[in-house]
Amino acid sequence: MGSYREMLYIINSIFWAGVFSLEHWYKYLIVTLTCTVKYFAGVLYAGIEGLNFWEIWAFGTLGGIIGIVVFSYTGSKIRHFYHERRKKKRESINYRRAKKWYLFWKKYGIWGMALISPFISPMVSVFVSLAFSESPARIIRVMGSAILLWSLVLALLMQIR
Repeated sequence: MGSYREMLYIINSIFWAGVFSLEHWYKYLIVTLTCTVKYFAGVLYAGIEGLNFWEIWAFGTLGGIIGIVVFSYTGSKIRHFYHERRKKKRESINYRRAKKWYLFWKKYGIWGMALISPFISPMVSVFVSLAFSESPARIIRVMGSAILLWSLVLALLMQIR
């Protein structure tokens, strides 16, 4: 791996080569942040704003993977907080919804969850995977590869329009 200066040179040359436009930095930021929580909405926004294939692919993938990593490592703390809050308010559990997730997990496992994650939300799919005792490292590997695949497919579809 190169030094810090070499990495900056590579990043700078990519921007100056015209692959990414620095004047659209706010669009890149919105796409990345939206993809961390609602992946499909972020990619749709990128397509509507007219970003090119490489921009949609790069920033959609970046946002999706950031969301998966953040929610994988903070998800158990968030689940614990949510369960404690629900106990204090004495809210009941929606067993119908829980049973649907359980049946889906038994049938398709983490790979099925990874393939539908862009349409439901990376956050929800990570929380469901954590609820079924999947390790954060495996969640990141499987769902990260699914995000890479979906980024490629959706970026191509956005260019066909």
